[in-house]
Order: sequence, then structure tokens, then C-alpha cells
Amino acid sequence: MNYLQKEKEKEKKKEKTAHKKTVSLKKEKEKEKEKKEKEKKEKKEKKEKKEKEKTAHMDEEQGRNTFEEKEEPELIIEDGDAPLPTAQVVALYEEELDCVKCPQDGDPSIAKIKKPELIGEDDGNDAPVPFAQIAVEPLKEPCTTTASTSSTSLAQRASSSPSLVDQSPLVDGPTDQNIERLSATFNPIPILSPTVVIQDETSTPSLPEATMVNDFVVDAFPVRPSWCRSHLRHVIGVSIALVILVAAVSLFLPALTVNTTTREVPSASPLSRTKCFVDQYLLATALDQYINQTCNTDSECEVGKEYGWPINAWCVSNVRDMSGLFSSKNFSENISAWDVSSVTDMSFMFMFTEAFNGDLSNWDVSSVTDMSFMFNGADAFNRDLSSWNVSSVSDMSSMFTFAHDFNGDLSTWDVSSVTDMKMMFYFADVFNGNLSRWDVSSVTSMTVMFHHAYAFNGDLSSWNVSLVAEMSGMFLNASAFNGDLSSWDVSSVTVMSYMFCMVNAFDGNLSHWDVSSVTDMSQMFSNASSFNGELSRWDVSSVANMNSMFYDAIAFDGDLSNWDVSSVNDTMYMFSGASSFNGNLSNWDVRNIAEMSYMFYGASEFNGDLSRWDVSFVDDMAFMFYDAFSFNGDLSSWDVSLVIDMNSMFSHAHSFNGDLSSWDVGLVIDMSSMFSHAYSFNGDLSSWDVSSVTDMSQMFSNASSFNTDMSNWNVSSVTNMNSMFYDAIAFNGDLSRWDVRSVNNMTNMFSGASSFNGNLSNWDVGSEADLSSMFYVSSVDDMNSMFSHAHSFKGDLLSWDVSFVTDMSQMLSNASVFNGNLSNWDVGSANNMVTCSMVPLT
Repeated sequence: MNYLQKEKEKEKKKEKTAHKKTVSLKKEKEKEKEKKEKEKKEKKEKKEKKEKEKTAHMDEEQGRNTFEEKEEPELIIEDGDAPLPTAQVVALYEEELDCVKCPQDGDPSIAKIKKPELIGEDDGNDAPVPFAQIAVEPLKEPCTTTASTSSTSLAQRASSSPSLVDQSPLVDGPTDQNIERLSATFNPIPILSPTVVIQDETSTPSLPEATMVNDFVVDAFPVRPSWCRSHLRHVIGVSIALVILVAAVSLFLPALTVNTTTREVPSASPLSRTKCFVDQYLLATALDQYINQTCNTDSECEVGKEYGWPINAWCVSNVRDMSGLFSSKNFSENISAWDVSSVTDMSFMFMFTEAFNGDLSNWDVSSVTDMSFMFNGADAFNRDLSSWNVSSVSDMSSMFTFAHDFNGDLSTWDVSSVTDMKMMFYFADVFNGNLSRWDVSSVTSMTVMFHHAYAFNGDLSSWNVSLVAEMSGMFLNASAFNGDLSSWDVSSVTVMSYMFCMVNAFDGNLSHWDVSSVTDMSQMFSNASSFNGELSRWDVSSVANMNSMFYDAIAFDGDLSNWDVSSVNDTMYMFSGASSFNGNLSNWDVRNIAEMSYMFYGASEFNGDLSRWDVSFVDDMAFMFYDAFSFNGDLSSWDVSLVIDMNSMFSHAHSFNGDLSSWDVGLVIDMSSMFSHAYSFNGDLSSWDVSSVTDMSQMFSNASSFNTDMSNWNVSSVTNMNSMFYDAIAFNGDLSRWDVRSVNNMTNMFSGASSFNGNLSNWDVGSEADLSSMFYVSSVDDMNSMFSHAHSFKGDLLSWDVSFVTDMSQMLSNASVFNGNLSNWDVGSANNMVTCSMVPLT
């Protein structure tokens, strides 16, 4: 049994190692994916940069061509730096315009404009364009002195517009009242030059003609007869160009509404306090820098200067993926203030972050859909997550795996969207939270969900598991669990292997379970030392694997007589160690079973009738009734013609003495320890065909009653007869005609066989090179204790060739009546002859 336990422990270690490798591979794949995305992003940015440079060059060339077509440019303004939207600008004046009088026939004087207040506003229809070049042509009209030349007065147009707020007539002149009226009425009013051309990356739109400027000048600012209106138009045209230039700066300022007061532009916050992460890659890179740098303030760290200090102040509101962010990192700082409301993926986030135990109680995780492996291996984590809104999460697999200290309150969680809970609390050693109100109706997998959750014994009686297909290992080694699962609908479950394995406290009522879809029940109740539930009504007709199903279930003795096991192909270890079981299995249809080794190993009380079993398909019966102390069933009609391994089949079956005389064992290779310690066995085996057997070591060891005739056995293929009749105190059969030429180990063969006195003089144990001998088995090199305690043995061994034997220690020890002549023995190769014989070699 110690060997089996060691094997199980090895399997567990392998399973854990495989799990870590799987996790490691997934992490490597994620890193590779991130690397590819980064390269793709860099290529895209380079491509966009080249396209922008190409477009800018084309725009510059186009701008030059356009200006070459214009006649008599008066003003050209070039600005290649700031992008400018197609603007609408209202020019408002706080003071009146002063103009010198025009001579009758002379040149006009230049009008002076005082304190222009310029306010720009984007019309919202055009994309921002670089303010490349602006050309303003001079006015073509003659200088006039009256306002009547205007084709349409601004006041008239204002009064006819349904959109105007105040339709009362304007007072002549640029008064404060007129300015306020214009601000409210025309918002915005396009500022128009005689001819204005704006060149951008996409088009060369032209603004309206000079007449509209005339209208604006005449209607908005009716002048006194003494003013020089011609010069005024000229000055306004130049001013408009300046207005547009200043408006370019407005792109960097918030949109401003028309106002007579100057709006102050707020100063930008420091970049280190406002810069936000836009994706996982940038965040992960900054995090690595933050962890690896040894600094205490933002002034000491570049990452602190750029993103803020400490890490709790970082702006992560735009990040959608935080999977694996802190995985395997030495991190334990406060991140409670992080805005994670946009995050959808938190899988592997704190995996193996062993020192982390930060407060996450205020996190908004309402957008998260994947929390798989989130706290996997976060040994120290045990914070309050009770207020989390997990209603969007669909995957919680391995969420708290190896979270050894976690025992948080999850009772109010809405898990109605979760479909995968496998390994959720795997090795969560101390977790025993209240999950009674969980809605698990969408879950399809609960594989090893509470595996090694030693403390868990929560109420799961109301769970709706109707969609769950996999429950293998669900409570494996959850040693304290004994919850009521009687009302569970398990009709969709196909795998229940290891489900209650090592759940020492469990003895729940499962009598009404519908297991008709289950195909695998291997180790289902293995080591469930308290379980003895009623399973007689179970429909197991679909089950193919019952390997170790009741292994070491020491209390189980349920009625399984009506079970349909016709689909089962593996019953290895099924009742092994089930020391109380003695159920009726006589009607079982086992015709499809190929593996029965260890089936009743250690089933010390079992003595059921198996006489009608069809075992014609079985090829392995090793250890089948080992330690089945009570078994003595009739197996005489069994067809074992396909069996190749009978190692220890009836070993320690103290009561067994069945008739096996008709068994066809022609294919059997291994009969080692087959009847070892079968104290009662003395069946007739004289007709057995053992020609294929290679190992008979300890076959009848301690078979204290055995003394059957085996004189006709063909043992020519046997290589190992070590301890074959060890302590077989009753045996004294005729073995004189045995061909033992292939045997290479006879250690302790007759040791303790106190009754044996057979004639072995014809056994040739000489050298293969000696063809003169009739029989020889030259390969024997070990005869240690061969006849030890063979109190009756006094056979003739004179002709034995022992020239190759190296170990003769205790060969004839306590063979009290032996007095054979060994004078011809060549013991030159023997290096150990301690207590070899009690008699001289004469």
C-alpha cells in the first residue's frame, strides 16, 4: 500500500508540474503575442508618419501653385506649424475707428484700427487643416463717401432673419450696444475678405466675394461723410488677414463663444500628473520600470515623472486588458484607487504574486468578463471582495488556485454569467466561504473546483448544476466536506472521476442521482473512508471506466447487485482496500472488461460468487485477490485464455483453495508470487501449460499447504525461480525432470521448504560450453540460501556445474540432514560462501 501511496504522490507532483508548465506556456504565448502587437503597432506608426510627410509635401507644392495664379497679392501669411480649422471669425471693436479725411482727388490716408478683440470659433463642419498660406487682394471699388452704395444693408438682413434674437434697428456707429447685438445675433458671423484663399491638405476653398465685405462695412459701421470708406475697406481687409492668423492659435484653446471680454486660457496640468495609459503594453512596460527602479519619489524615477507617483495615482482608466499584469512579480503596493472600470480581462493578473495583499474592495470590475487564474498562487492575498460586481464574468477557472490564505466573503457575488469554475478553489487551503446563494445555472465545468480545499464544508444544496458536464475531482481531498447534494440534477454530467476521492467526512445521500450520462467513475469514492451511501438504483449503463472507484473506501458495503456494467472496460483497483465490502456481484456482465488487476486487492471481507463471470476478454489479473483474506469463490469455469499476467493473483488470499485445474494459462508470462502466502491452497495444477512463463519467483512462497504434483511442467522458459518454494513447508513434489537451463536466479528457491527431499541430480547447472551434460542451466550465478532450512533435503548434487556461481552464501544453511558429495564442484567463481554448508565438501 505504501508503494501505491508513493505512486499517487508522484502523480500529484506530476500533475502540479504539468499545471505550472501549462501556465508558463500560456504566459510565454501571451508575451509573444504582445511582442507581435508591439511590432505591428510600430510598423503602422512608421507608415502613417511617411504618409503624413508625403501629404505635407504635396500640400506645400499645391499652395505655391495656387498663389502663383493670384494677381497683385497684397499680403501673404505663412504658418507651417499650427493646424487650423476652417474658421469663422467675428471681429468686434471696442472703440470707434478714426480715419483722416480723403482729399477730393488725392490718395486716401490709411485708417487706424484700435484694440481689435478677436474671437475664433470652429464651425464644426471641416476637419482641422494647417494654416498654410492666406492671400488677400486689394479692393477694386472706388472710394465712396456715402453708405447708400451698399446693395443690401446688414440691418435689413438682420431684421429679415428668423434666427435673430433682437430685430430692433441698429444704432449707427460701432457702439457697445451694436457690438452686443451683433454678438447675440450673428453667432458666428463669417469674416470675409475681398478674396481669401485657404489651402489645406484636402482642398482650396474660396470665401465669398468683395461685395459681402462692402455690406459688412457699410451696414455694421455707417460712417460719417468725412470718413474715407475706401481706405477703411483696405484696412479691414488687412485686419481680417491678421484675425485669421490669430485664430490659428485658437486650435489649442477651448472653443470660445462671442464675448466682449478676453477669455483667459487655462494652463495645462503637468504631464506627469495627467498622462494616461492607453493600452496594456504601455502599462506593463511602465510597471516593470516602476518595480525595477529603486526610488522613493517621482523626482527620482523617470516613470514617476511621466505617469505620476506613487503607482496608486496612475491613470489606467483607458486600459481594457490587465491579464498577467502583476504575474510572478515582487509587488505589494497600494493600487486601491485605480480606475479599472474599462477592464474586460483580468486573467492571470496576480498569478504567483506571492506578497500581494492589497485592498481592492472599491474596484469597479463590472466590465470584466475573464477572471481565470486571477489570484492563482497569490499566497498572501486575503482581502475583502464582497462588494465586487462580477455579473459580467464568464470564466472563473483557477481564480483562487493555490491562494492558501484566502477566505474572503463571496456570498453576494452574482455569478449567473459564469460558465467555467474548474479549479476555482484548487488548494485554497483555508477557504470555507458561504456560497449557498450562488446562481451557478450557467456553469458547465466544475472540474477539481474544491480540490484540496481542506476546510471547505459549505452549503451547496440549492445549487442548480443541470448544465454541468464535468465534475471530475470536484471535492478531491476536501477532507472536511459533508454537504447535502441529494437534490442535485447531475443528468448532464459525463465525468465524475475522483469526485469524492479522499473526502474522508463525506457520507451524503446520492441515491436519487441520475448518472445515466456518466462515462467515467474512476476513483470516484477512492479513500472516502466514511462513505456508505445507497447506490443500488444508479443507472451506470454508460460508464466505461470504474478504475479504483471504491479504492480504500473502508466503510462501503452498498448493494450494487443490479448495476449494468456491460459498458465497463476497466475495473482495476475497483474494490481495492474496500475492507468492508462483500456485495453480491454474481449477475454482473463483465464480458467487455479487459483490466481486472488489483480489483479486490485488500477487500478482506469479500467472498462473493463470481462463478458466472465471463472473463474471456481479460488480459491482466495481477494482484486481483491479493489480501482478499476471506475469498474462496468458485472460479473453475473461468476462461483465462487471454490473460498474460497473474502476478500475485491469489497472494495472501489466506482462505482460497479453489479448483483451477482446467484453466488455460498458455499465454501467461508472469506467475511470480501467484500463490504466495495462500496458506490454504493445495489445488491440482498438474495439467497447466506454463511453457510461456518466464518468472516463477516466490510463486509458492509460504504456501504452507501446497504439495501438488508439477512433475510434467515445462519450465524451459523460466528465468527466475527466486524463492519459488520459500517456506513451502509441505512441498515435496517431484521436479527431477524439470528443464531449468534458462534459469539464472535460484536464490532461496527451497529455503525453509522443510519437507522437500526431491531428486534434483539430473538438473544440469553446468557451463553452456559443456555439451556432454544432458541438462544444463549455465546462466545460474546466484544460489544464495537455495536450500536454507530445507530440513529434509538430501539430494545428490555432485554433478552440478557451479563454476559460474558467484554467491553461495547460506546455500545449505540449516539443511540439517543434507550430507551430499560436493567434491567435484568448481567454486572458483564464488566470492561469497558464508555459511554455505554445514558439511565438508568431501
